[in-house]
Amino acid sequence: MTQSKNQNVFVLGLDEANLEVLHAVPGSEDLTFHYLLTPEELQEVVKGEHP
Repeated sequence: MTQSKNQNVFVLGLDEANLEVLHAVPGSEDLTFHYLLTPEELQEVVKGEHP
């Protein structure tokens, strides 16, 4: 039995729509996607509203 190594991928501003796109990428079954900031939090950082 072969085991696949699951890899973690961290994405800035990940949302549900883009998560679906990432899951459609060939080989994505071996990837676990995590968000670092929500899209809203990312906008706050870009605008300088986040410490």
